[in-house]
Amino acid sequence: MTHAQTLEMIEMTNLYSDFHKDVYGFRPGADKSMWFRNLPYNEMKEEWDYLGDRLDEAVEDENREFDAAAVRYEAHIANLMTLGVDRKTAIRWDMEAEGCIYVHEDGTNYDWGYYRHKHGLRYNYLLNGEK
Repeated sequence: MTHAQTLEMIEMTNLYSDFHKDVYGFRPGADKSMWFRNLPYNEMKEEWDYLGDRLDEAVEDENREFDAAAVRYEAHIANLMTLGVDRKTAIRWDMEAEGCIYVHEDGTNYDWGYYRHKHGLRYNYLLNGEK
């Protein structure tokens, strides 16, 4: 094994837990991590490439889910707007209904992150009530 391969194995071993979490949504157990750590270079590289392919698929799936959520959300807001209000008011009403607005002594707090999460939207989908 070359020095470069040894360094690559060290890097893959150090990043395996994060990579696994990106692909599957959870960190591998200790037994799975130990299994990976003890693989010979060729098998470790093969597993690493497999995870890379799964990550590409997971990102594509996530993007499809975000796109579908945005379509559902926009239809929902459009439905609220049929009550004769503008988009900003419709979003405010929806935030109130979803429990995402908190009134404090010093003003109102809009929890945009929680609101986006409840609707399955991308983190940057709504910025201050606008798409």
